[in-house]
Amino acid sequence: QLRTLLAGAKAEHEATLNQHKENLARLRKGNRGALAVSTAEFGVAYEKAVLKWLETVPVSGG
Repeated sequence: QLRTLLAGAKAEHEATLNQHKENLARLRKGNRGALAVSTAEFGVAYEKAVLKWLETVPVSGG
């Protein structure tokens, strides 16, 4: 059950990461303001951190 939960979370965060990357590329290409770019960069970094953490979650006891 935990494996299923983790797999679902991973898929969801990978999709969100891809959305943030696409948004960031559009913002940079559109020469948007620094705050918008910085916020999008945070979104990318956050999703990467969550995905890295999900890889460390133990799925079996001990």
